[in-house]
Amino acid sequence: MKKSDIKMEIIKISKKLYDRQMVNSNEGNVSIRSGDKVFITPSQVCKDELTEDMICVTDLEGNQLEGSMKPSSEIGLHLHIYKLRSDIKGIVHCHAPYSTAFAIARKPIVSKGYTEMIVLYDKIPVAAYGAPSTPEIYKDVKTYIHQTDAFLLANHGLVTVGKTLKDAYLLSESVESIARTLLYAHLLGGEYPLTQPELNQLYEMRKKNLGKDPVTP
Repeated sequence: MKKSDIKMEIIKISKKLYDRQMVNSNEGNVSIRSGDKVFITPSQVCKDELTEDMICVTDLEGNQLEGSMKPSSEIGLHLHIYKLRSDIKGIVHCHAPYSTAFAIARKPIVSKGYTEMIVLYDKIPVAAYGAPSTPEIYKDVKTYIHQTDAFLLANHGLVTVGKTLKDAYLLSESVESIARTLLYAHLLGGEYPLTQPELNQLYEMRKKNLGKDPVTP
C-alpha cells in the first residue's frame, strides 16, 4: 500500500469505530505495520476528526518519523504486539462498551451456550492489569497473543489484531456483538448451557475448521 492509502485506511477504520460508538471522543488507537514502519493514530484527537497529516509514523522502536502530532500514548502496546507476531499488520484498541464492561469486571468473555462464540473464539481472555500508557499495560500480552487475535486489558478495554487493519476491526465488531448478546442473556436469567458432548462436538469443529485449540489458561 502507498503511504497515503495506509493513512486513509486508518482514518476510515477510526471513523467506523467512532460512528459505532466503540470509542468516545479521545479513546482508542489504531495502527498499521508496513515493513519496518508503524502508522498510528495521534494522541487525544477525536477519531471522527482525523486528517492525513495527523497520522503518525514511527519505526519499530517508537522513534517518530512523520506526523504533526504526538503518537497515541499506547504506542508501546502496538509495538510490543508487532514484535511478538510478525504476521500481524493491523491493530485496533477500543473501549467498546460491552466488551469493556467485561474488562472492567476482569471477566473473560466466555460461554457454554453461544455456539458461534465457542467455535470461533473459545473465549476472549483478560490480560493482567497494568497502568494505561505504561509498559505495565502490555506485560501480560505474551500470555495470550500466540493463542488468540482478541483479548481484554483488565480495567481498560479490548484489543484485536489481524493480517490487515480491516480484519482487526471486523474482529472487534464481532467481539463487541458477542459481549452484548451474552450480557442480554444474563439479564434473562443466564444462558442455557450445552451438554459436555455437545461442547466437545463444537471444539472438534473448531479444531477441524480453524486448526485452533482452546485458549488457556
